Order: sequence, then C-alpha cells, then structure tokens
Amino acid sequence: MSSSPPPASRRVVAIAQLRDGRQVEVRALWESPTSPAVLLGPSDHSRAQNALLGAHRAWLAGHR
Repeated sequence: MSSSPPPASRRVVAIAQLRDGRQVEVRALWESPTSPAVLLGPSDHSRAQNALLGAHRAWLAGHR
C-alpha cells in the first residue's frame, strides 16, 4: 500500500500501488442492513483475510 486514503472518502480504506505504477482505491465492503447475510449474523471472512495476508507477505518477502 502506498499512501493513506483521502479523508473525504469514507469507504476508501487503502490505496494499492500496482506493479505497473498505477494506484487503485480499495473500498470497504458494505452490505445493506436488510441483507440476509447480515440478518443471519456475522460472516466468517477469516479464509479470505488469511489468503490476502499470505499473498501480501509473499509479495513483501520478494521485494525486500
């Protein structure tokens, strides 16, 4: 991640620096309060989170 998101963009959680030099805004996920997934209780995003963290660690290890 290259820089902090602009303060006015509440859903932008990070700015990703791509290999080709472009920067891409990473937005927070949002679900409607009436979404069935929300009504059924908290979702388990641990697999996706662990995959993202693992990929980021691997990228960092290759660029130090």
